[in-house]
Order: sequence, then structure tokens, then C-alpha cells
Amino acid sequence: LDDRLPPEALAQQRTAIRDGHCGLLPEGQIGPMTRIQIARDRSMAQAALARLSPGQTVLLVAGNGHVRRDLGIPLHLGPLSGVRVLMAQAGSPAMPGAAQPDAVWPTPAVPARDHCAELQRQMGR
Repeated sequence: LDDRLPPEALAQQRTAIRDGHCGLLPEGQIGPMTRIQIARDRSMAQAALARLSPGQTVLLVAGNGHVRRDLGIPLHLGPLSGVRVLMAQAGSPAMPGAAQPDAVWPTPAVPARDHCAELQRQMGR
């Protein structure tokens, strides 16, 4: 699956996996976890494409990393799919330019959580 992303996107995906797990994953797990992310994105893209038909809209609801244009599902849909990305979140998306959604649907903020502290606690660190 490593060859399914351009080299720079693969490197970004590895960084996203590492950062998303607060730097707590052993380095040997970064590659396999990245491949799992790519496989999930490809699977969701294939499911959406399988349901695509003329005059119809396919709505796919997925998480933040999965909808990134530069790393996620849109990358696997191809240029002819007519994909549009709508992101529901509080505030503006903190994504690089190539990953930006077409539109942001503002939602109320939820209380901040320290996900890294929670993960450290779960891992007994």
C-alpha cells in the first residue's frame, strides 16, 4: 500500500500517524499503522465509487484525517469523481492548503480534551 500515495504524501501520512498517537507508538508500528490508514481510505473510496451513478449524489461521512484531499479518501477517488469535501467543526480547519475542504459547517465547540494524556494513561505511561 505504500505505493498508493505519492512519496511526500506517504511521509505526511506517517507523520500524521506518529503525531496522532502522541509519539507513543514504537517506530516499528508507524509503517503498519500507516498502511491500515491507507487501506481504510481506499476501502471507503471504493465503496463510494461503487454507489456512484449518473444524477445521484453519494454522501460519505468520515473523520478529519480521512477527508483530507492530500492524504485521505479524495486522493483515492480520482479527479473525475466530482468529490466535494464539507467539514463540520468549531472554528476554521487547521489543515494545509492542499487539504482544505470546499466548505466548513460551523458547529458549537466541545470542551477541550487532552487526548495525549488520555492515551498515555491507557498505555500506562
